[in-house]
Amino acid sequence: MEVKDADGKTLHVVFAGSTTVNDGVKLVDNAQYPRIADDYRRAFAVLNQLRCDVFLPAHASMFADFRDKASAARRGATPNRFVDPGALGAFLRYSQQAFETKLAAQQKTAPRQ
Repeated sequence: MEVKDADGKTLHVVFAGSTTVNDGVKLVDNAQYPRIADDYRRAFAVLNQLRCDVFLPAHASMFADFRDKASAARRGATPNRFVDPGALGAFLRYSQQAFETKLAAQQKTAPRQ
């Protein structure tokens, strides 16, 4: 989504849904959702292609420093700490590694066909 900041500069904002694999989710041999791992990979691929100046995750708790950023914004601090072109990429690297780790563990213990 494109927005204009107070100075009229166009910023690209990404609202990213959760890419976290909750405990108990079957990524391998999931009869109800056989392509779940493929869909996670597709989501990572799409999100990694997006231009992003402002990353807004599904939950504020996904920001390590959300309270600091929000407090600075309320004070009108400049530069705007929510403008962080590297934030989405950092989040995706962490999230994708967690996904790949869980997938590998499940593949290792899955019955051989």
